[in-house]
Amino acid sequence: LEAGHRRLGLGLARRGDGLVVLVEVLAAPVNVVDEKDPLGAVYASITAERKKRRLAPLRTNAILETIAQEHVRAALALDLPKSELPGKPKIHERAFEQLDELGSVSVDVFVSDAPRLGSESKNLASPDAQLVGVGLIKGDSAKYGNVRYWIVVVYGVPR
Repeated sequence: LEAGHRRLGLGLARRGDGLVVLVEVLAAPVNVVDEKDPLGAVYASITAERKKRRLAPLRTNAILETIAQEHVRAALALDLPKSELPGKPKIHERAFEQLDELGSVSVDVFVSDAPRLGSESKNLASPDAQLVGVGLIKGDSAKYGNVRYWIVVVYGVPR
């Protein structure tokens, strides 16, 4: 059990044949700090997880952030949380066009109840990554639910 859980819900049902079904729901409240500065919460989560893994901190890059923000808006509009979207320029191509110093680019896309990543971001663990840009939008999705955070994280590795 995670220490952050603060609420417990229990449901109990008995079928006619005597079978008993128990459902337990554990929940943690949404962090109010996250709501005040959701973008800051994502960056803080990335920083904390890299520190935990003893990796060098990342430098925020305004160009990667702009690319990520434009992509996350398009992803929500299409209701498609993917790093490549139909009819849209590819993130890595845009990054290479605008930042000559990049050797490689990696992207993570999430839909979440709260603006935090923790260990969910696969590319966060790359020791070669030095730059980061985050795009974030809160919106409603027919497929993924209402009032959810859509997050795009672009990591850059210089040459």
